[in-house]
Amino acid sequence: MEYNVDLTEDGSEHTFDLDMEAYTKTSGNSNYVITAYLVEYGDIKKGQDASIIDIIQPSTHSQHLRRNPICSEPTILVKNNGKSPLFSIDIDYGVKGGKKSSHHWVGKLRFGETTEIRLPYKMDWTPVSNQFEASIVKTNGVKDWDPSNNTLAVEMPEPPKLMPDKIVVFFRSNNAPWRIVGKF
Repeated sequence: MEYNVDLTEDGSEHTFDLDMEAYTKTSGNSNYVITAYLVEYGDIKKGQDASIIDIIQPSTHSQHLRRNPICSEPTILVKNNGKSPLFSIDIDYGVKGGKKSSHHWVGKLRFGETTEIRLPYKMDWTPVSNQFEASIVKTNGVKDWDPSNNTLAVEMPEPPKLMPDKIVVFFRSNNAPWRIVGKF
């Protein structure tokens, strides 16, 4: 299980409390393995920098299995890495190698904040490749300061199989078919 905690620098002390479930060893070896990192950053150098940090739908990533496969709107996770708040983001998206669609997101995203953006279903799903790709084109109406984190591509799950053109229904009633309740 992975947990990410963002701490704001305000000169105060931060305390973490890690509670673990009680365990009684019955046989063999047992242990808890914990890995923790503290990452500190200096002053923010970039004015406007949005990044796509995850593609939630469509995705084959095990973390997003409950939300995939989809037959609707793709969803991406975007983060503001710049000191200026983001009020708009222009995004191109679609099947990698295929025709791209565009979306203009409007909202407010402060430094370090993330938001899920649901992209309209107006894209071409023609299977040119098995990857979905999203790219940030502009932030607040101008070119993003750091293009290195603007594009992300993930493998798409295989789409659900379509129903056949013809469906045959065999109906066998009981000994009193006139007793069927309800209106049809």
